[in-house]
Amino acid sequence: MRSWLYVMSAPATTAWAEWPAMLCAQGEVQQLTLGGLRERVGTQRLLVIVPVEWATWCRGEALAGRGRASRASQCFALEEQLSSDLDTLHLALAPLDKQRRASGWALERARFTAFWAALGEAGVQVTRMVVDADLLPLQSTQAQWLCGRWILGGSLEARLALDDQQRQAWAGQLAPGFDWPQPATPSHDEQVLAAMAERAPGATDLCQAGFRAHRSRIAWQAIAGAALVLALMPSGLDLYRAQVLDQAAERLDQASVQAYAQGYGQTLPVTALASRLQAMQVAHQRQQGRLLPRLQQLSSVVVSDQLAQVSGLEFEQGKWRLEVTAREFADLDELQRRWQAQGFAVQVGSARKSEQGVQVQIVLKG
Repeated sequence: MRSWLYVMSAPATTAWAEWPAMLCAQGEVQQLTLGGLRERVGTQRLLVIVPVEWATWCRGEALAGRGRASRASQCFALEEQLSSDLDTLHLALAPLDKQRRASGWALERARFTAFWAALGEAGVQVTRMVVDADLLPLQSTQAQWLCGRWILGGSLEARLALDDQQRQAWAGQLAPGFDWPQPATPSHDEQVLAAMAERAPGATDLCQAGFRAHRSRIAWQAIAGAALVLALMPSGLDLYRAQVLDQAAERLDQASVQAYAQGYGQTLPVTALASRLQAMQVAHQRQQGRLLPRLQQLSSVVVSDQLAQVSGLEFEQGKWRLEVTAREFADLDELQRRWQAQGFAVQVGSARKSEQGVQVQIVLKG
């Protein structure tokens, strides 16, 4: 049986240490608080299920273009469905559906951050985090009673929780035949949550955008270690050769300096300085010779088809920093693909919509 932690619905003023929860560990289900979790199980890797009251589910219009859409374009598509500023929200995105519509869960970022910290203090290692209303069968045409309220989701274009009074208001808006089955056994909640936990892999994971789930260390460390050794073998050989050559060059340089000092005495420092300055000048010219072709490649992508306008350009420590304004997100995605085809590593920053179009900061390396 999968181990899980269900965080129950409670008043927002409840302290995290006193927040009620249900824990399933080693086949045993028990009710407790987050503050008492460490005393019961110590450090535990768990699937965490949170109440739908914490989150808002939204779905946007179909995105233009084909292929994978960037996170920025999906967030912008959902922004119109949300009442709060995106900067104050944690947005967990689901995969695009067949109609290329973006969907996901929006949670208050400050509250979600505090909850994440409370889980860490309780010793919980989160393997995945999902919303309870996201765990109903996709074709379900019935509500689900869970922990004192009704959960709606499944085939509906809504994900929410209702009490009995709210149920009466919603009943008339739903399709005929929509069912509200009553709990049949005292262990109803435990049975429902066990079934929900088995459907968790198909639900949207809230561990996104800075909130990373805990993965199995042994397996991943072994794989990463093997990959790192294979990747570094050529680099290690090159580094060893470079060190041998560098040591040999240093010995020759010292011998040359000593021999030259014996013949020319105090004129050595000036001669050595001139040689070093000349070498630095040659290196600088070589760098400039490499930068100019890359700048031409970078600008040719922007000029082609007039996809965007560049309002700012900086080069620092091998990276190009651009301020780009495009007509729409599809143009930004096309720019990103073209730059990657030119051999640039592309990092897209936060985007914002203005009267001129979509403005975004882009960092190119290569």
